[in-house]
Amino acid sequence: MRVPEKQEFSTFEVAELAGSCERIINRFFDAKRLRGYRDEHFERRVPRDEVLRFFQCYGAASGATRSEVSDR
Repeated sequence: MRVPEKQEFSTFEVAELAGSCERIINRFFDAKRLRGYRDEHFERRVPRDEVLRFFQCYGAASGATRSEVSDR
């Protein structure tokens, strides 16, 4: 799996990349296992570096193996 070259992602986009549903990704975010911030519209935003870290740590749970997660 390749992570697009965007600087930040919504939790919906992270869920699509992970092959999961947004609700699960939001739970990781709310539990501080997926770090990010809320923008001016209170939507969750996740920096690219954090998406890569998250997939390295939780890749197997998201349906991807660690070797499939690439930063390019």
